[in-house]
Amino acid sequence: MKIKSAISDLEKDIQTQYTEIGKAYFMKYAQNIQDEEMIPYFKKIQDNLEQIDKHQEQLRVLKGVVKCKNCGMDIPDTATVCSHCGARLVPDVTIAAPVRKCPNCGVVLEEGSLFCTECGTSVVDNAETENTEETLVCKSCGAVLQPGQAFCPACGQKVSK
Repeated sequence: MKIKSAISDLEKDIQTQYTEIGKAYFMKYAQNIQDEEMIPYFKKIQDNLEQIDKHQEQLRVLKGVVKCKNCGMDIPDTATVCSHCGARLVPDVTIAAPVRKCPNCGVVLEEGSLFCTECGTSVVDNAETENTEETLVCKSCGAVLQPGQAFCPACGQKVSK
């Protein structure tokens, strides 16, 4: 039984070494692979890594943390400075083009709309009136932000005041 267990442990170690060889090969040649036979494997790995990044970002949002752009560590989304490397956190927010709002209910109107989709009010006469204002948009995900919001409701990114 001990001999069989030793053989099993050695076989597991061999599999680990094969995996490490494959990982080392991928890391070394991923950017400029020439071997046609390996391209589908490299592409699948790249696609999986991108999916992992997306899932990890979703987890960060749920946990209330953000990834420091300087060192990559997870830190609370309320932090203004990274507790690991000291980098200042710069919010990802920009000013978008002006948007039209319904004069009756305040809903953001789609470009070129003649009626409000929420309350039905005609907005033809109000196309270029005081209902146009600058709107904050999250650079991270593109969601429209309301004035005074500290964090993007869609992705959790911190918004500057």
